[in-house]
Amino acid sequence: MSALTSGLVKALASDATGPLGQRFVIEGVAAADTQSLTIPEVAKGVDRSRLLGRFINGVLAPGPLTAKTYDETLKRAKKVLNGYFELIRKANPDRWESGRAAFIATNPGIRAHLSLLAEIIRDLDVRHSFSAEVSPELALLERVGKYVRPVAKVIGEVSDERIALLFSRHFGEGGVRDYFFELCEIIASDPEFSDFGPPEFKEYRRSKNDSRYGAAHADVTKLAKDISDYIYEKLRSIYGTERIDGGDEAFWEKGIENPKAKTDAYNRRVSDLEGSRSHMFAYLDTLPLRDIVRQKNNWPHFQDVFNIPRPGEKGKVYNLDWMETFNELRRIPAHPSKHRIYRDSDYEFLEWIKGEFYSRLRKAGTLSG
Repeated sequence: MSALTSGLVKALASDATGPLGQRFVIEGVAAADTQSLTIPEVAKGVDRSRLLGRFINGVLAPGPLTAKTYDETLKRAKKVLNGYFELIRKANPDRWESGRAAFIATNPGIRAHLSLLAEIIRDLDVRHSFSAEVSPELALLERVGKYVRPVAKVIGEVSDERIALLFSRHFGEGGVRDYFFELCEIIASDPEFSDFGPPEFKEYRRSKNDSRYGAAHADVTKLAKDISDYIYEKLRSIYGTERIDGGDEAFWEKGIENPKAKTDAYNRRVSDLEGSRSHMFAYLDTLPLRDIVRQKNNWPHFQDVFNIPRPGEKGKVYNLDWMETFNELRRIPAHPSKHRIYRDSDYEFLEWIKGEFYSRLRKAGTLSG
């Protein structure tokens, strides 16, 4: 399988007349602007798409592009992939030729399209009983082309700014998944293919379209700010703001014992643009804040507000597990991604922790209403 995958990608790369020909970086040769692909990354995309098959319990199960022999499989797969990417290239030749500058003919882009092709073939099988495995290449491409039309229309017609918004900044495995979800969204937005996409994409789409989604974003952002602000003001009131031996303020020196938390906050502050930098405390994330709260010299001052047991929890000294859960939710608006979504249990948790936390703030006299 490894040899087959590598052989296919090399065949695509060496085909001067194909859409992927001359698109790959050549080791030891300075890459042109149009050469933004690498053989290992595209081979990884082919492998994970399972277009050439997969191993199940040590036995190779054929894929939709598998033929009877190694050579026949190379020929069939090359013809289908060249045909597919020719549809993408023709949608906007200038963008295709621009390589990484246009975010289309890039490693994440090619890998996402390979996943899309595999999903289209799966959809053809499930919804239309179309068996790609036994279909001639041209017949398969004709069926696939109908799904690709909405994608080709977007690539061909929307502005450069819209293309960048959809397809830029997709790096690593998560970036490939996000890129793939963007392609699925384009197809699923067409009434003819409204039910298109794998289960994880549909779950993401349902979550995004949920009327609670925007409110949850706002709740998480506000709660994160209120937690940080309360701890900040409380430490200042406990330890003061005088500088110790010409160094940092007393609340920073005495209220935070974890040196890693301080170092991480300092590094994040330094990386921020000069002129927009805040106090180092603003760069502490939820988990360092949790550690500050349960610090022995701090806990007596914070436990009335932060000691929040989960329903049914008993016997713990520090009931702060909720801060770990909240930290996971905080990443959704802080680092938006197609595979970071709110689930029903997250909405329920948010409603619960908002009620618990803010009721304690009111009792502490720091929140009116």
